[in-house]
Amino acid sequence: MALLRVPVHHLAVGESVLDVDASRYLLRVHRLAREKVFVAFDPAAALEAEAQLIDVRRGLAYCKFEEPRASTRVPVEPLTLVQAFAKNDKVDQVIRDATCLGATRLVVAQTVRSVVKVSSDREHSRRERWLKIAVQAARQSGRGNIPEIVGPIPWSAVGDRLNDTPPLKVVLDPTAERSLASYLRSAEDRVRVVIVGPEGGWAPQELATAVAWGAVPAKFGSLVLRSETATCAVLGALLLLDHGCEAAGLGSS
Repeated sequence: MALLRVPVHHLAVGESVLDVDASRYLLRVHRLAREKVFVAFDPAAALEAEAQLIDVRRGLAYCKFEEPRASTRVPVEPLTLVQAFAKNDKVDQVIRDATCLGATRLVVAQTVRSVVKVSSDREHSRRERWLKIAVQAARQSGRGNIPEIVGPIPWSAVGDRLNDTPPLKVVLDPTAERSLASYLRSAEDRVRVVIVGPEGGWAPQELATAVAWGAVPAKFGSLVLRSETATCAVLGALLLLDHGCEAAGLGSS
């Protein structure tokens, strides 16, 4: 039986107290008893360590941590997802799926037909929520780290985030002549960048810009999917193509 996994910031050997959220998860959600062991993982540093609950004081968990080690459950191949900015619950779901399905970078972009617009006064709280969602998804899925989350940024700035990524880059377009499946069957390089547009579709200039960045337009099946559904389906297909977690670069312990 797999040990319970709990996210811990600044993981280090020795005794330490968990923060409020981690303590609540350990003590209230899972009701872990004293002297029981669990796995603590630091999603920012991709480290993990065996830990033991040694005491509970005022609702906080005091624990003893073994020497941290590099997590084996992290992607080793880059996979960038560019997602058009949408209503918060949609982006939230994309972050969960991208974390569980092995994306290493998530770029949220403002497009012409995005349903919602970027508000700078909410940027800090939005980013905090997104990071928390990614950590929760990593905890649930057993992943040892979280993807880099960028944005929301203007569409024109997305290209700068793709300069260090190799082909194959794919931009989903339901009007494209070729399917994603045909590229996956014929391409020597695996897809390392997936660009998903807004509910209202791409503006012509945006699609042209994506092509200028080196992306090839591809349709995903014969049906038009919701933006967040398309993202989950494509990432799942890429994971399946890589023959499961180990071939996709997600080690198993």
